[in-house]
Amino acid sequence: MIKTIVNTGYPILYQIDNTHSLPSYTGAVQWNGVTKKFEVSNGSGWSPIDNYITFNIDNNLSQIIIWAEQKMREEKELEEKAKNNMTLSDLLKQRKKIEEQILTVDLLSK
Repeated sequence: MIKTIVNTGYPILYQIDNTHSLPSYTGAVQWNGVTKKFEVSNGSGWSPIDNYITFNIDNNLSQIIIWAEQKMREEKELEEKAKNNMTLSDLLKQRKKIEEQILTVDLLSK
């Protein structure tokens, strides 16, 4: 991130010309001394450069989030039940051990 260089409360480097003349091409960047922001030219005006980002979300992402939330709920419910059910607790421990073994074998087979 670029910040203003300040020495004893006053900027060392700043823009004096506030006319903000527009170049004839897009993509040029300037420092606006009045607004204290960087701006980019679109060919007909200056737009401030900000740090706001717009995300587009694929429809599959919503389904993945719903699935993950459901799995998390199911696992939490099983863990709660396992506190009062020794057999279920043992099975969950076995499942965890088997999952670790699968990952180990997979890693070693590469």
